[in-house]
Amino acid sequence: MQRRKRTKWGIAFAVLFVAMAFMSIGLASADTIYVPDNYPTIQQAVDNATDGDTIFVRTGTYPENIRIDSKDLTIEGENRDTTIIDGVGSGNCVHVRNAGVSVSKFTIKNAGNYGVYAHSSDLNINNATISNCGDNAIYFPNGKTLTLRDSILENCGGGLVYSDYSTAYAQGNATIERNIIRNSTGNRLYIYLYGPGDNVVINDNIITNNTRYSIKCDHYYSSNYIDSITMRNNTVKECGNDGIYIEGATDLNITGLIIENVGDDGVYARCSSNMTLKPPFGIKNAGGYGICAYGPEFSLNNATISNCGGNAIYFSNGKTLTLRDSILENCGGGLVYGATNPSAYAKGDATIERNIIRNNTDDGLLIKLGSGNSAVINDNMVINNTGSGSDGIYCYILGDGGLVTLQNNTVKNSGDKGICLYGAKYSTLVNNTISLNSAGMVSIYALLPAT
Repeated sequence: MQRRKRTKWGIAFAVLFVAMAFMSIGLASADTIYVPDNYPTIQQAVDNATDGDTIFVRTGTYPENIRIDSKDLTIEGENRDTTIIDGVGSGNCVHVRNAGVSVSKFTIKNAGNYGVYAHSSDLNINNATISNCGDNAIYFPNGKTLTLRDSILENCGGGLVYSDYSTAYAQGNATIERNIIRNSTGNRLYIYLYGPGDNVVINDNIITNNTRYSIKCDHYYSSNYIDSITMRNNTVKECGNDGIYIEGATDLNITGLIIENVGDDGVYARCSSNMTLKPPFGIKNAGGYGICAYGPEFSLNNATISNCGGNAIYFSNGKTLTLRDSILENCGGGLVYGATNPSAYAKGDATIERNIIRNNTDDGLLIKLGSGNSAVINDNMVINNTGSGSDGIYCYILGDGGLVTLQNNTVKNSGDKGICLYGAKYSTLVNNTISLNSAGMVSIYALLPAT
């Protein structure tokens, strides 16, 4: 009996020993390699690393063009400001292909081409500075997932290109948070995704002084919409094209956006199904429209849009529109909801409440709705929209007409009529103050427009 107990204990210890041995082998498979302690260059460390290894690079300047092929590695510098990968004006500083790579705490500079070039990979860049590169700071065609956080991209031929229409779309999610992207000559953030199943998060970034688009998100096919694009607390200033350009998102949610001094539209959105803009939200000094949108459900609250070359808001082929508690001023016009061509008239209802629309050079509110749709226009101040032929409030409904309700509005000093309703089958006007308009107070056309 004593011998059997000893035998059982012996077997148990043997099993435990084997298990611990396997565990130690597993742990040993993920090593930390130190540069220059173990290898004098980062490239030699990469060449001798295996999947799962971490390469820790001590403070110093490393004049290298690093290539990582088919390995999943973490490469970490000792200090972002003093651990430097210097391309010395040649090639790409870091080239990644068919790999999963995390890069953090480096300054990457002086690439002849790209600071970081990645292809068919998963890429995570955190707490890095990429500067003075001949082309984009980061160029990532045909990518998988991308994360860029807490980094500075500056003085390069462009900022971040995540895939490219001219090469191949990305097939993963993009997360861009807490970065500064500035002083570049190309697009700042260009994200081009396949569409279904893909999501984009762009939060807490400052993007300034760039010659083309600041943020551009696009999709591969017209029917393959990106699932969602979420933007929070971004600042965009001084760019040559649109501040934000969006095409093909099922849901677009923007909160806390400041745009100033852009060459074209502040925000351009086409084919988005749902577009929600939340405060704080401001656009100032856009060369084109403040917001130019085609097709989505549109909601904007507590915004200020001013000093734009075109309308503060131009919304064509739209669905429902809600505009509340906002200021549209000193622009080429206030709000256009609908378009010149009847096929592009809005396909939903409009709710316009508690806004100030003033000092614009075209119509204050111009609303063109499809047959049977309705408009509620309450508690607005529409004043000094003084361009020739400019109405304070103009509402046109096609076909069988629809319902228009106007209550507690002040309409003053318009270039043409104060209020003009055309095709409004049922109208309710209560307690509106209308004065000093060039072509009279109110025009209501009882006959329905021809379809």
